[in-house]
Amino acid sequence: GGPGGTGPAEALARARTELAALTAESEARHHRWADAAARLTAEAAGVMAAASDTTAPAAPDTAAPAGSESATTAEAAAEAVAAR
Repeated sequence: GGPGGTGPAEALARARTELAALTAESEARHHRWADAAARLTAEAAGVMAAASDTTAPAAPDTAAPAGSESATTAEAAAEAVAAR
């Protein structure tokens, strides 16, 4: 580079530093999403197990809409992830 500019070595060092920071941020985000997915999977398994343990089916007029638990769980997980 010319006067006042950065040379190739400085530019390369800065680019490497920025890449390392972005990589670390991406990996952290991936781990948060993987953890959220594991929690959702475990919660869904618990809901399914509880549903299969029910001896008497709910009356149609009192039954929750299909998928209401998973929708609520997905919303809660999305909010938890967004809050981080």
